[in-house]
Amino acid sequence: MRFGLHGIIDGQPALVIEHVTRTRGDLAPEWPHGRGWSVDVEGEPSMRCTVQIATDGGDENDQGCLGTAMHAVNAIPLVCDAAPGIRTFLDLPMVLGRRSLRPR
Repeated sequence: MRFGLHGIIDGQPALVIEHVTRTRGDLAPEWPHGRGWSVDVEGEPSMRCTVQIATDGGDENDQGCLGTAMHAVNAIPLVCDAAPGIRTFLDLPMVLGRRSLRPR
């Protein structure tokens, strides 16, 4: 599966986001190879941002699901402390992971 988004300015691509998922390595050999996601920004300044998950060799699917759930799990104490009623992220303090800003 391959899909992407192009942000166009004055008829030229300025932001290109592309995703490739392979079920086997030998399929669609002409498509880009590699792990993760890449975002190319062409302009002033131009840049390429590449994101990889499970860089420690872990399972990409497991770590992707973990990353998706982390915000909701870390919000539990804030939601429990909030006044009764419907709350959104605008009503709560910023949700931060435990030790998320620790130095290396």
